[in-house]
Amino acid sequence: MERREFLERGAAVGAAIGGLVVLGSAARRENEQEESSARAGDLPGQRTDTDRDVDDGPVGNPGDQEARPPDEVQGTERDLPAYAQEYATIVDAVEMGADPAGDRAINGVLDEQLGNDTLLWFPEGEYLIRPQRISGYRNVALAADREGETTFVGEPGSFAGRNRFLIFENNERLLLDGIDFDFCRDDGGGKLTVRADGDVAIRNVSVRASCASNLQVLGISVQNQEAHGVVENFRAVNEGDNEGLTGVYVAKEHSGSITFKNCELTGFPDNGLYASAPGLSDGAGGAVHVEGGIYSNSNVSNIRVGTPDSTVRDATVVVDRQPAVDPVNVRGIRFRRGRGQVVEGCEIRYTEEAGDSFGAVVFHPDNAGATVRDTTITVDRDRVPAIYSPYNATEYDSSQVFENVTIDGSAAGGYGAQFVGRSGVVFRDCTIEQTGEERHGVRFANKDGCRIVDSRIDVTGVPVVVDDAVAEIRNTTIVAGDDEQHIDSEQFSNEAITP
Repeated sequence: MERREFLERGAAVGAAIGGLVVLGSAARRENEQEESSARAGDLPGQRTDTDRDVDDGPVGNPGDQEARPPDEVQGTERDLPAYAQEYATIVDAVEMGADPAGDRAINGVLDEQLGNDTLLWFPEGEYLIRPQRISGYRNVALAADREGETTFVGEPGSFAGRNRFLIFENNERLLLDGIDFDFCRDDGGGKLTVRADGDVAIRNVSVRASCASNLQVLGISVQNQEAHGVVENFRAVNEGDNEGLTGVYVAKEHSGSITFKNCELTGFPDNGLYASAPGLSDGAGGAVHVEGGIYSNSNVSNIRVGTPDSTVRDATVVVDRQPAVDPVNVRGIRFRRGRGQVVEGCEIRYTEEAGDSFGAVVFHPDNAGATVRDTTITVDRDRVPAIYSPYNATEYDSSQVFENVTIDGSAAGGYGAQFVGRSGVVFRDCTIEQTGEERHGVRFANKDGCRIVDSRIDVTGVPVVVDDAVAEIRNTTIVAGDDEQHIDSEQFSNEAITP
């Protein structure tokens, strides 16, 4: 379908009834024979109400095309989101037999009504669903009325195994918008799987998860190097006692790029956002970006990245309780594999009630270096470091750079930041102020070539420890109790540096 023809059809839809349009299955099958109207490089559902012209109809009428109603139209008066103009066929699921009272499963409606260039619209209600595979479509959407709550409920007893429940695969330009998933009823529900061959968007979706044997709430991968994905305003909370559940897992087959924007993941025993697998030796190497959002109280790590050039920006990580799992190691942001990742503008908080942890920001030995800047790390949990980096086990010289990082809090014992067997560590324009008893500042061990520049370290213990290593300190003030010293430029080896 040519772009102009698509816009004309969108105009006709908007002007015909001023509301929702339903095209029957015959028209849907005809649309499947035409080319997708998706614009290359645009994410599905990207058009917003603010993009609309003054004279737009409810589906984004461009205002310059003559209205001509489709051959087969049924409808109800309801405004659709502006992105509805991206679809030639718009189907009201209830009009076509979906039960909003949740007494009958909707799988038959999905089978019959989904097609290329189709938006399947679910009005407010509760819809029962069994395991389903949705595969091979171009420009397809499942979306809900945001004026109310639209919930898909897993049919009791429908858990179908660890790696399947709702599977979206081999689709190009897929959108899920505004649907809440309730998988907490009598082992009903399971994993949402998205394996996208083209652009994909998951927006305004939430999941309540508890299926006892499930591995992940959402597994996602963009399996096309030229394609992009966005997961925006996604919320998932672990409400069961499954000790092996992950919030979101980015599969190793991910080769494109994906952005997690303003998401919330809470209380998962096996990672909140587990996004390092594409960085495996046999992984596809796709980039992962995190923008904003709240990640809290997930064991192993709240955010975990591992492919080059991945980023975490403006995210909040909170650890303020002890997870009900064993063993406990509640890391905030974890670098696993790869190198060159960036964390920027983040806030990480560990309260006194936080679970035990290797640290708020932790480098795995197989990560070869990253940059953390403009970030605040508050640690009140005793003996938990703000930053921890063990030996470098990669073939690359590690390069860990910290710029304008503030470490504060009342934690006692241990170090604010500790580096073992890592060269090239740089602290620049950083501040460490920790008030707990016997809290030390920075430790460099077993490697040379580390620097502290233009910084301030104010602790109750030893500000800097250089242990079987060599480190340079320039234009930095160190404070221990009532004693203070400014160091203009000096190299240290094998000593505890105090005022």
